[in-house]
Amino acid sequence: MVLGVLGLDPVAEAVYAALLQHPKSDLSGLQAVTQLTEAEVRAALDDLADRAFVRPSRDIPGGLRIVSPQIALDLMVRRQEEDLARRAQELAASKAAAAPLRALGATTSGRRS
Repeated sequence: MVLGVLGLDPVAEAVYAALLQHPKSDLSGLQAVTQLTEAEVRAALDDLADRAFVRPSRDIPGGLRIVSPQIALDLMVRRQEEDLARRAQELAASKAAAAPLRALGATTSGRRS
């Protein structure tokens, strides 16, 4: 998998890949498969939950269920598109706010003594 392009770090990607191959793995099982520490696996699971690659299980209290890669990727891309749109609006607002200053600069630069 190449999820780093979308912002997923290699540790979280490794844990997600392990979950896809071993969906019933618990924390110790994920540690064994990935050769990561408990803290690394927990941090990766938190990251995966934040990015909607895993969700709380309905069947296992405190457990997680895997979200299909297609759904998770679609959600990540949609979030990035929303972020880009928000940034574009902020940039447009900044340009509009700076326009009077640029105009002022253009008129004063012609009056040098």
